Amino acid sequence: MRTKKILFVLASLVWMAFLAVSFITGDATAATVLAIPLAVPVIKSAAIGDSDALATELNRVFATLSDGIKSAIEEEYKTKGAASMEDIDKKLEKLGIKAETIKEISEAIKAHGLELENKSVGDVAKMTIKSMIQSAFKREGLADEIKSFYESRHGSLEVTKAVGTITTGNVATTTGGNALLDMLNADEINDIRLTMPFIEDFSNTGSTNKPVYTYVDYVPGEGDVYFIAEGGEKAQLDLNIEVRTASPVKAAGYEILTEESITDIPRLESTARGYLFRKYLLKRQNGILFGDGLQQNPLGVTKIASAFNPATWVAEKIVKPNLHDAVIAVANQIYTTPSYTDDVEFYPNVCFVNPGDFAGLRLTKDNNGQYLFPSFTLFGDKTIDGIRIVAKSKIPAGKILMGDFMKLNIIDYVAYSVRIGWINDQFIKNLFTMLGEGRFYVYVKELEKRAFVYDDIANVIAGIEKVQA
Repeated sequence: MRTKKILFVLASLVWMAFLAVSFITGDATAATVLAIPLAVPVIKSAAIGDSDALATELNRVFATLSDGIKSAIEEEYKTKGAASMEDIDKKLEKLGIKAETIKEISEAIKAHGLELENKSVGDVAKMTIKSMIQSAFKREGLADEIKSFYESRHGSLEVTKAVGTITTGNVATTTGGNALLDMLNADEINDIRLTMPFIEDFSNTGSTNKPVYTYVDYVPGEGDVYFIAEGGEKAQLDLNIEVRTASPVKAAGYEILTEESITDIPRLESTARGYLFRKYLLKRQNGILFGDGLQQNPLGVTKIASAFNPATWVAEKIVKPNLHDAVIAVANQIYTTPSYTDDVEFYPNVCFVNPGDFAGLRLTKDNNGQYLFPSFTLFGDKTIDGIRIVAKSKIPAGKILMGDFMKLNIIDYVAYSVRIGWINDQFIKNLFTMLGEGRFYVYVKELEKRAFVYDDIANVIAGIEKVQA
């Protein structure tokens, strides 16, 4: 009986090591990553129904066997053509993942519930170590705690659900009957609801067939024209010529569908195409607005825009300024901040704010409790000094983005297209891939970047507010 317990625990611990790797890599066949140190739960005597001495001995034995277990698993997967541990480690390092990183995640997992609980012999017989681990992961908030633990040491970590293939099994019903039959008998079929992109409605758009977009700026140099006396020496001035380039960026995605799904499910193929296209447009818009310009990302307008400069507000400070005042102050900065002497003025055409901030503007009251803006003047968008105020949820709450958006250039290089084909063994499985992608330029010319301002509304208000004694 004692021997059986020892074998049971050792076998269970081997399974736990394998399952821990599967959790970290997301692949049950990826056990070669066991070269990375793992946090092994402690065996408790109550959990195996025996003395502390036996538990201590098992822990010691397992510690001495851990390297052998790793080698055995490595050899098992080598014979099946898997990569070596050294290869896996190198690939992980290229991705910026170090062994210590995954060790910390593993230790965090153990700290949040993977250490074996004290169990009676009867409980152990009914609950395997695998089921204990699965149960631990069901605890509310565990994923968030692991994410926070990792981000506090290494930066951003996203915990996402794996993307699946679109099949007839994606159809669900609330009747308990046949889902496809219920769908065929449906009185109404609703399309996927996604927000509509808007930025291109206000920008300069076009197309080109050039893989590199080049433009030239003539820029004033030193010197100027002056009034001179008769016979006086004339003043000299010069100019510079700067050649600038922009490169296209690409946004793409794909879906995998079964032939049965598009045959059996009404409108599925057209819905899948439309969904892919709209997601492309929304990702494109997000990059145009907020892209950081690093690696394959576009440089978004919020990254090239200036912050509000209180020094540009030379008028008298304002008592209790609100969003209306902030709009005028930001517009004033764009009007009055040239790139060089005698530069042309820019006139902003659009100001984007969050709907919550726009609602606050609509509800602004005077000291007598009267609305400053009659409700009939605020249907839809509002215009302040010729600037259209547009409320969009994509703009973070508390932010203001204003500019002459005709200076924002969005140029198609390779227009969006959809291609359908087979990859790997899809042909013999009645699967196919639907790929959608497009390449485009997004840029603001160097001398026109000052036509945009992006900042916190609170910063603008603080910069123009009159401090009352």
